[in-house]
Amino acid sequence: MFLHRPRRRDCHRGAILLVVLIVVVMLSVANLAYFDWTFTERRAANAATRIVQARATAESGAEYVRAYLAQDLEPIDQVGGWYDNPARFQGFLVVDSTSEELRLRASALAPLYEADRRVGARHGLEDESGRLNLNLLLVAETREEGLGVDMLMALPGMTERIAESILDWIDEDDTPRTLGAEVDYYASQSTPYAPTNGPFSSIDQLLQVRGVTDELLFGPDQDRSYSVNPTEFEVYQAPDVDNSDGALDGGWASMLTLYSAELNLRLDGTEKININSDDLEQLHSDVEIALGLEAANYVIAYRQGGPEVASAEGEEGLEEEGPVEVGEGAPAGPTNQVKSAAEITLDFSQPGATQFQSVLELIGGRARVVEQDQVSGETLVESPFSDDPGAMGTYLADLTDSLTTTDALTIPGRLNVNQAPRDLLYGVPGMPPEAVEGILANREVDSGVRRPERISAAWLLAEGYVDLEAMLTMEPYVCGRGDVYRTQIVGAFDSGGPFCRLEVVIDATQLPGKIVMRRDLTPLGVGHPAEKLLPWRRN
Repeated sequence: MFLHRPRRRDCHRGAILLVVLIVVVMLSVANLAYFDWTFTERRAANAATRIVQARATAESGAEYVRAYLAQDLEPIDQVGGWYDNPARFQGFLVVDSTSEELRLRASALAPLYEADRRVGARHGLEDESGRLNLNLLLVAETREEGLGVDMLMALPGMTERIAESILDWIDEDDTPRTLGAEVDYYASQSTPYAPTNGPFSSIDQLLQVRGVTDELLFGPDQDRSYSVNPTEFEVYQAPDVDNSDGALDGGWASMLTLYSAELNLRLDGTEKININSDDLEQLHSDVEIALGLEAANYVIAYRQGGPEVASAEGEEGLEEEGPVEVGEGAPAGPTNQVKSAAEITLDFSQPGATQFQSVLELIGGRARVVEQDQVSGETLVESPFSDDPGAMGTYLADLTDSLTTTDALTIPGRLNVNQAPRDLLYGVPGMPPEAVEGILANREVDSGVRRPERISAAWLLAEGYVDLEAMLTMEPYVCGRGDVYRTQIVGAFDSGGPFCRLEVVIDATQLPGKIVMRRDLTPLGVGHPAEKLLPWRRN
């Protein structure tokens, strides 16, 4: 019996076939791995591109808001205003596409308040003047010692120790206040540092001030969504602070600013008349055009002679030694005459010896002036602006809209009484505590062209919430509107994909407006439900 042996050539052929098969398998595996790698890289590149697109959409949204604010007040008011306007600020289209996965929109959102508590978001902007300006507290201190501390103490959870430490941080010296902290304290920390002894550059910088905690600064609303979820409420409450009324939901950061300012212009955008101007003839002409002859005469009389001053016995218009020279501030003499502002004949060669501190000084009282060709004594001029509360409503809006006491284009840091939260209103110098609740119940947070009489904080006087004395004390600290705005911009795809959430502050006191603060909130999450971002889900 013979066994058949394969020929050597057949063995070689089988080995080659096996090698070829192995090579094919290895190449197939390598090809699949390469395909998977390239597919992963493509997905990563696509995801990165979409992240960039979402960011660009949010930035475009900020530019849209900036352009919107460049309009005059009247056209803005005609299309729904800036406070709560879903038609303009909810899901406005930035990039169109037939595919929802490629269509991009942006939304502008601000906090919505009910009963003075944050309950979510609205589609619009927040007036930065509704917040307390930290960097202007030292100005208040120059007017009255301790006033800056008093204004800070209005914040829920604030202590005198923290308030004085905040002021020590921004004042120029290294001497601590009674309860404050200066460089010696900060240098003794495990990681030494020094206070700036100057303005804050960001609100976050407050965390470096002794006693300020994350819970106090940002409150339980840690994701900045304008509402507090159960987890946040449980974890982030500041210890030893009663937040049952929700005043501290957004923390001090929701009530503080570094940017607030208002334009010193009339409602129609033209310049106001500075009643402290040196050119009295031109001033008289300007005021006469705006408010009439009596107003113009009285402004000049006041500038030249100042207000009537009571005698040492507390009586007006009496003195024993006869008349004095104009501008000396003495009481009126027996040869004085009392006239209406329409009756006097002004002598424009006399200088303006008196400066107005407030436009409201024109209300009530009398001014002293020496008329043209007057031989002796002075003339007492009755104010054409009655201090009767019933009369103020007829002229006060025009008075405050037309006149100012400075040439400055902007006035920084005053608090908007139409939007400021309850706690900050209680901290306004001169504010009667009993007036606060009435103001909160009757104010209109979006006062504008439709309510021009409330664009100035003087509506509190005209409507009887405060008297003239209180309003004069309050005026350096309050306004009825600001021209710097804050909003959150969310840029996102209509369906799926990444998002970008920015918080921006836009200074509209200049044209074009300028973004003065930009913060990326994306790491905190989208923050707002889809119905707040997509226009077809409007309530």
